[in-house]
Amino acid sequence: MKLSNTRLTDKQVTEYAMTYSDLFTEWSFSDSLHFFRVSGAVFQQVWFENVSSGAYRPASGLRILVAPESKMLHQFLDSKNREILPREHSGVSLRVAQAMNEQFIPEIRKPLDPLEACEFCENTAAHRINDAHAMSGLYAYLGNDEKASEWLDMLDSLLLTRINDLMEWERNRMEYGSRLRECLKMNGTKDFLDATLSQELCRLSF
Repeated sequence: MKLSNTRLTDKQVTEYAMTYSDLFTEWSFSDSLHFFRVSGAVFQQVWFENVSSGAYRPASGLRILVAPESKMLHQFLDSKNREILPREHSGVSLRVAQAMNEQFIPEIRKPLDPLEACEFCENTAAHRINDAHAMSGLYAYLGNDEKASEWLDMLDSLLLTRINDLMEWERNRMEYGSRLRECLKMNGTKDFLDATLSQELCRLSF
């Protein structure tokens, strides 16, 4: 791809994004340049990054709303469809649409199922704080206390390696883990996660 020094405007990116709207008939569109949908504790979005090459780049990912600020399954398309310049758009948009439909997971034309999303996340999760945070909350939301506890154990072990040098976001994860673990012991998980979910939905301000 020949690089350009001129970024697209947000208006241009929106116009290109909307040419793919037939893929997202059951989704909503935000003025922050992304399509999104919510099912239970899972927020899925597809957005179009405005990159310095002068192209736009489709991307997809999940947020786990009961684990604040956690993100999973961040995906780009394959190299053939990754970045699209304006002069290429009309000739490749059908191919890019097919690539989004085939490559992004969960599949964008199927109903969003939190249990299926959890399985996808489990298969790609790594030994890191974000993933342990997300998976502990999602499993707790789905009622799998055993798996939630396993991921909380991982979260604790990861945070303990940095106990003397925790950043604010890591302290927030530690506090979350402690509260969730206590709720699991006291059978108070639903109230805690429902409150967290409500707060996250308000924060995202659809």
